Amino acid sequence: MSGLSSHTPNLKANPQAGILLIQDEADTPQIFARQRLMYDCRVEQISPQDPQWTAIADRFQVQFGALIEMLRQMPDFQIFRLIPLSGRFVLGFGAAYDVDPADMSRLLPPQAKD
Repeated sequence: MSGLSSHTPNLKANPQAGILLIQDEADTPQIFARQRLMYDCRVEQISPQDPQWTAIADRFQVQFGALIEMLRQMPDFQIFRLIPLSGRFVLGFGAAYDVDPADMSRLLPPQAKD
């Protein structure tokens, strides 16, 4: 992410983010019942001095090529880690599950809200 982006100072001031992965409209017969997976995440900035920064940038470069090579040279290029804390998987109408925060690979029936 660019340090010049408005997202960057926002994430630094409030290190929380949400992720939404949603089924393509073209692949569903009912647009309002698309499958979707949502996560609430904690955000951590990875320092350029951290060996993980280099490893992540290397993986990006293998996948996206010269663009990442150029971004790596820019002093404002920053990498953030998103750590899921909770989540919800919706399969369609009346079919929603919480993601088990202790094991993100497990789905649980949603807890009743008071």
